[in-house]
Amino acid sequence: MKLDMHFHSQFSDWTSDIETLVQWAQKKEIDFVALTDHDRVSDEFWELCKKYGITTTQSVEISAVNQYMNKSLHLTFYARNIEWKIREILDNVLEKKRELMQKQIVWFQNIWCEITYDDVVNFVKKFSRSETWMNKYDIVRTLYLSDKNYQIIRQLNDGIDLSVEEFYMKYLKKWGEKFEEFASKIQDYEVKMEDTHEAVTTNNWILSIAHPNFTFRNWI
Repeated sequence: MKLDMHFHSQFSDWTSDIETLVQWAQKKEIDFVALTDHDRVSDEFWELCKKYGITTTQSVEISAVNQYMNKSLHLTFYARNIEWKIREILDNVLEKKRELMQKQIVWFQNIWCEITYDDVVNFVKKFSRSETWMNKYDIVRTLYLSDKNYQIIRQLNDGIDLSVEEFYMKYLKKWGEKFEEFASKIQDYEVKMEDTHEAVTTNNWILSIAHPNFTFRNWI
């Protein structure tokens, strides 16, 4: 039996639409699939799997936080039916994520960078990705399209050149050297671990760490 329990569509980390993904699974003769887009449950994917004769379940990758450890992590979540309470929590995460993006863009505007929210939306759409999953790395990639912005970033970094990834890791990535000084933050953005645990224990759902090698290497 072939299974794929963790993959994404254009609504998060990948560029393919969900029907293309289901067709690919059928072509590869995969028996059971679970779409784990970030913070978004796709009922359409469920219907498409039924159409193409592939077994699936409702699933999602949750942006969570362990407040005791002050650690962000991603959890894959599987259920026969993801109820409205969880969907409301996920909708809040996406809304907070949008607020976070807007806040970070305003921060760059305040240091005279030429960038707007629509600029970043248009950038991600070039890669067939959805606006719902723009992130801070996309902001940096958009910034670097302008030579003026690049020169401002260079001055910000004491005249030293930085690649897109180096700037992102140093200034906007959690635990980066300049994160606390320059990165925008939103209160109650991620789902509390206690909330995910309660949902699992009361509904007999399955929860796992999405990227255990990365999580444990950088945390435990």
